Amino acid sequence: MLVILLLYLSTAILVKVCIILMAIPVLLIGPIWLLYLLDYNLSVGVFVGIIALAGLDAETGAIMQLLYLDIAHR
Repeated sequence: MLVILLLYLSTAILVKVCIILMAIPVLLIGPIWLLYLLDYNLSVGVFVGIIALAGLDAETGAIMQLLYLDIAHR
């Protein structure tokens, strides 16, 4: 909820926040498939890495939305 609040405070438009957060479920497909294909177990370290990857995805999505896409749309 804190991430959603921070994204909303930076964008001030709820639709932009939803667009940024829609990328997170798509992001989770890659690590799950890779864990399955390499036959690794889901450990605490892997789980922390996936959480960090989701945070990086939200940050990158916010930067792309705020800087590049808004400028390109004008």
